[in-house]
Amino acid sequence: MDIESLSNIKCDHEECIDLVKEFSKKYKKEHYHMLGPSVANSINRYISVICYSSDYLNGFCLMCDEINPIKLTIYLESINEYKVDGDILLIYVSYQLKKRINEFYKELKKGIYSVGVVHLKNTKDKSEYIKKCDDRINSGLKLIRA
Repeated sequence: MDIESLSNIKCDHEECIDLVKEFSKKYKKEHYHMLGPSVANSINRYISVICYSSDYLNGFCLMCDEINPIKLTIYLESINEYKVDGDILLIYVSYQLKKRINEFYKELKKGIYSVGVVHLKNTKDKSEYIKKCDDRINSGLKLIRA
């Protein structure tokens, strides 16, 4: 995924949280089985790359709570990587983002600014990343319960 594609799936973190809540609450274990382990693991890797790989993008940092699950699903469908029902894909993407966001927020509450530490080691604009983390801490982090 290049910077332009990432920019297209970016949204503010309040919008992301609202969308993730809306769609992840529909998740059931059957969705995983409908996708199959191969597709589910591929989606998980895709989300990891987006959340934790900023160095190759010259410092562009997209936090896990800035990913619009609808736009990410549309992107995944557009690259023809996944031949599955779009609604199931959206629900699964939202569920995985919820897990990432909750993990990230738990770490921020402990004062750990990066779950994978990748951001702070590789992001060229560390101050922007740290400011975003501080903003989230100061706004009162709440785990997504859906």
